[in-house]
Amino acid sequence: MNILAFDTSGAVCAAAVLRGGVLAARRAAPMERGHAQALVPMLAEAMAESGLGFDALDAVGVTVGPGAFTGIRIGLATARGIGLAAALPVYGVTGFAAIAAAVPDSLLAQATLLVAIESRREEIFVQLFGPARRVLSEPRSIRVEDLAAWLPPGECVLAGDAAPRAAAGLAKQPAASVDTARSPDPAIVARLAGARWESGERPPPPAPFYLRAPDVTLAADAR
Repeated sequence: MNILAFDTSGAVCAAAVLRGGVLAARRAAPMERGHAQALVPMLAEAMAESGLGFDALDAVGVTVGPGAFTGIRIGLATARGIGLAAALPVYGVTGFAAIAAAVPDSLLAQATLLVAIESRREEIFVQLFGPARRVLSEPRSIRVEDLAAWLPPGECVLAGDAAPRAAAGLAKQPAASVDTARSPDPAIVARLAGARWESGERPPPPAPFYLRAPDVTLAADAR
């Protein structure tokens, strides 16, 4: 399978290409802003390195959130545009699923996995996973000081870019942070999308996944 995938949902712009199911190219650049200007040239570079044309792709994968509203919209618009132009299915992957998939299996046998994603507000975005990454909770927004009361008892593994904040809120509970799974890896997004493509799933265009309302103030005459 040949899959292009990318992530613009947070403070990184990243892309990867699987050629024949094998990672053929990866690009990533930290950035708080500027995803719109950086993404398309990054995709062109990754595709050139992979040796594939867009007409050789089987599918596109993209993160749908949660995260930065502007970044999510940029990623989804680009993925939809490529999918429409090349007649490709587009698979939306949550940041929670992508980050969870990057955590080593050895850490999950006896622990709950808390994926914590930065909201840049008082709250953080969280979801719980069990062994084999079985989903234990719905995604939600929560204040750090409320984490300890919400989590089940026992050992907890933390992943995501808000893991340090979560760890600070769990000072009295056994917790281990996983630094290698801080943001969605586009190669993992590609593999998750590829697995769905291989299963025969052909979804409608993905929608953004938000856990809080956009920070928009309407003008008086627009209300």
